[in-house]
Amino acid sequence: MKYGSIIIGIFIVITFFVYAPHNTYAEAKVVSGDINIEIIPDNPEPYTDVTVKLGSYATDLNRASIDWKINSKTVLSGIGRTTYTFKTGGPNTATVINLNILPDNGITITRQVVVVPSEIEMLWQAVDAYTPAFYKGKALPTQESKIKVVAFPNTINVAKANKKNMVYTWTRGGSSAQDASGYGRDSFTFFNNVLNDTEHIGLSASSVDNAYSATGTLDIGIIKPSLLFYKKSPINGILYDEALSGSTTMTEDEMTVVAEPYYMNRNSSDLAYNWKINNAGIETPNKRTELTIRPASRGGYATIALTVESITKLFQSVTNNIRINL
Repeated sequence: MKYGSIIIGIFIVITFFVYAPHNTYAEAKVVSGDINIEIIPDNPEPYTDVTVKLGSYATDLNRASIDWKINSKTVLSGIGRTTYTFKTGGPNTATVINLNILPDNGITITRQVVVVPSEIEMLWQAVDAYTPAFYKGKALPTQESKIKVVAFPNTINVAKANKKNMVYTWTRGGSSAQDASGYGRDSFTFFNNVLNDTEHIGLSASSVDNAYSATGTLDIGIIKPSLLFYKKSPINGILYDEALSGSTTMTEDEMTVVAEPYYMNRNSSDLAYNWKINNAGIETPNKRTELTIRPASRGGYATIALTVESITKLFQSVTNNIRINL
């Protein structure tokens, strides 16, 4: 299956310690709870820029002395240094920021921020889309296709140990998919809306204890089915290495053409085959995907046309034709 978009989560732990020296006079004190910390973006990707911003309604941080440390090393220090930007590490690699904040009232506040970027993959497949045997490509969704999306948390150890032990909230086109969401609901299966040429899928996943969370989106393009013709050799079978298109010359006494309706409903009993030769309808062959040509005389040409339609899916059909020089 094809990888979808990488979806990223973040695990933030904020702890604090307050040291208040002895004061012999009354004053308004700023406590740790008066310091607000904002992480931008909420869910950063690995190896991307993240900004930490400090704010407070209790004191003017623009007058405070602020010291930022990572791994005991000062990375930013000075009066009013309320914003710091850094680059995250790899998936599941923590960046620990220790803050020493000294407001103008003389009370030292210490805060700690831990940022751990994490990855979650979303993989999708067109469940009922047909491709021939040994086809190396991915089956793609067409109108009214059945599509399945599966979430794979792949960096957080707890999530990796049991990805079912999480709460998943799925959206489709911006609307909540309530029937697909819930505890352990790590997959979402739906049928394409015929009005949508792209399916927009959103996911929010979190552990039960909220220690891990991830959000993201995935866009799945909807294409039209494709009908290709191949020549069938009595010795080598179907020659899939070269599709017949436009015009081809018949050199044998008889020639068998095989039709492959890529990405149509893989349930063959749901498909109707309507063959025509020179615009005249003919009886459907016993093997509906194959038509054998036996010209009574040589010279001229025959136009072979085929329409394949789904019996149950109103908007799923495909047509193609080739010219065979006799």
